[in-house]
Amino acid sequence: MEQLILPLIQGPNDFINPNPQVRLHPLRWFILFVFSFSSFNQYMIWITFSPISDLTQQYYGISDTEVQFFLIWGGIMFILFAIPMLLFSRLGLRTLILVTVSLQLICCLLRCIPCLFESQFVRSHGAKNDFGIAFVHIGQILNAICGPLVMASPSQVSQTWFGENERTLATAIGTLANNLGAAIGFLLGPFLVQEGHPDSIPNLLYAHSVFAAIPFVLAIIYFPSHPPNPPSIAALKSIESNNPNISAKKLLKSVVLDMKKCLQNKDLLLTLPGGVYAGVFNGWSGVISSIIKPLNYTNNDAGWLGFGATIGAILGGLLAGYIADKYFQKRFKNLLVIFLVFGSLFFMWFALSIPSPFWSEELLPQSFLTLLIAVTGAGFFLGCTNPLFIEFGVELTYPIPETASTVLITLCNNIGTMSFLFIPPEKNQVMTATMFIIVVITTIINMVAVIT
Repeated sequence: MEQLILPLIQGPNDFINPNPQVRLHPLRWFILFVFSFSSFNQYMIWITFSPISDLTQQYYGISDTEVQFFLIWGGIMFILFAIPMLLFSRLGLRTLILVTVSLQLICCLLRCIPCLFESQFVRSHGAKNDFGIAFVHIGQILNAICGPLVMASPSQVSQTWFGENERTLATAIGTLANNLGAAIGFLLGPFLVQEGHPDSIPNLLYAHSVFAAIPFVLAIIYFPSHPPNPPSIAALKSIESNNPNISAKKLLKSVVLDMKKCLQNKDLLLTLPGGVYAGVFNGWSGVISSIIKPLNYTNNDAGWLGFGATIGAILGGLLAGYIADKYFQKRFKNLLVIFLVFGSLFFMWFALSIPSPFWSEELLPQSFLTLLIAVTGAGFFLGCTNPLFIEFGVELTYPIPETASTVLITLCNNIGTMSFLFIPPEKNQVMTATMFIIVVITTIINMVAVIT
């Protein structure tokens, strides 16, 4: 067997055999791990303060609405940086990952600065800490810029590094690592910041800095833009299309043309509601502590509900990726409808278990256990749809670069998240009702698509 010799540091113009033999690279799972770790961090950092909203309000002297605005930066930055992200993706995966991990580490370090010098900015309990808040906002903005880089790139990583029978699974792992960050974030916050001790918030920020440093170091050591030998013919075409020497003007023109072709694809438009659905669910789970607060649940309870929703999404995505690769290749549409129907049923269970604008009392018996089962089930089936919507979009728009369709879907995702988070926290009943309506509409659209 031919021995493969790899340099320690590789850049965007890495060597690729001019007469390539299609072959799987032995370090492809390491590449996926580093990318997934950065995606994991992005979501964990994004929801830093949501599971401990009340303690954050005390520590920084701000309102619940201001805490929620830390989340809104994610949607705003994605909309602003969606097109620049496509330009970055054409410069190679190494450029993309180095920008991502660098911004994340800077974000975490900036948020820690006020904690290190807090004694110089003495404030009374409950007084607004403008110095600390400014650094938190800057950090959240930098992390939000990473959103389009990690959310729209799993399909590019899988197509560049993985064989055809591994791509959906690799896309699922890269996509759902983002959700795993949320799951750990929901538990890490209440664990490191105990009830009644808002001054322990710096412990959480220091922990995030350690998490951010790990993929930063790994990416510098080894993260080439592509393997020396492509894993498939489609991967070779994708690598050849990413020319780092192309002018910015030609690159922008190419990206706009790709987006225009995607929007002209009527079948692809059917996948966009799936992005809105996932985005609204992300926003809903991010503020679940506010939603269940009137029901007298604690931060730990909210953390476990958020953990259940995101772990369910991760398990569902991994299972769906395996099933789709093995049994449903080229038949994603039918599988999507099945998952959407079951997801709607579980979310209906949750919605009927709490008060809403349409009924003042819960219509189904409610306990922490029933809410946990309902939200975990809803997350599971939503997670099943995430990688399928992305891979379906890539399949429908081939040979257009895979990041074009993925950006459109994730753009809808972030528009859904941002729109949802503009609902005031005190309107917690409206939040769940809105989520339920989006779930039903998305399911109906995809059912009609299958029938027609």
